Amino acid sequence: MSAVTLLEVASLTKRYGSITAVDDLSFSVAPGETLGLLGPNGAGKTTTMGCIVGLLEPDGGHIAVDGLAPKSKTVSAMVGYAAQRTALYLSLRVSENLAYFGGLYGLRGRRSWRRWRRSSTCSTSPR
Repeated sequence: MSAVTLLEVASLTKRYGSITAVDDLSFSVAPGETLGLLGPNGAGKTTTMGCIVGLLEPDGGHIAVDGLAPKSKTVSAMVGYAAQRTALYLSLRVSENLAYFGGLYGLRGRRSWRRWRRSSTCSTSPR
């Protein structure tokens, strides 16, 4: 990665079972540049952003934000992510939706599950 690259995505791949949501995506963004991800529903825009901000683990490729891994605390403090609208992803299990949206608010693992249980009448574990 060059010193003037703020965001680098190299050969990003993300799959959900047999479905490939992002396939070998590469781009870079320099300081001062603006990036827009455009495409139809299902094109992989949200999945790409989820990987960039560290909410989703890529199946392949490399992402660096100012030279750092997306899941680093420094990147978490630098990057904000607001989804266009809240929706449930019908292709994901309940537990995967909970993990994804809980991750948007910094909730992980059992902490996310406990928060969900306090606000829900459901008695089923999201495994």
